[in-house]
Amino acid sequence: MILSIPNGGLRDKATAITMKATGLYKGAADLLVVYRGWVGFVELKTDVGIQSPAQRQFEAHCIEAGLPYKIVRTLAEFQDLIATLDAKR
Repeated sequence: MILSIPNGGLRDKATAITMKATGLYKGAADLLVVYRGWVGFVELKTDVGIQSPAQRQFEAHCIEAGLPYKIVRTLAEFQDLIATLDAKR
């Protein structure tokens, strides 16, 4: 199961207020992945993309909580992540 976390993008002020009130977490990773017993967060970046300060803080919170956090830059990297999880099974 892969869940998108829709934190990014432009929105009107009313929508932003509602999203914040209902749990928006600034800097949260793009995806929550639940796969064969593995639960972790995946941030999608381009080859030159860098994390924002809020994204680095979210990563630190994940590490503190013992949750995996991965940055992937290509579809092949994501496929490698899934293959690694399959191999550990």
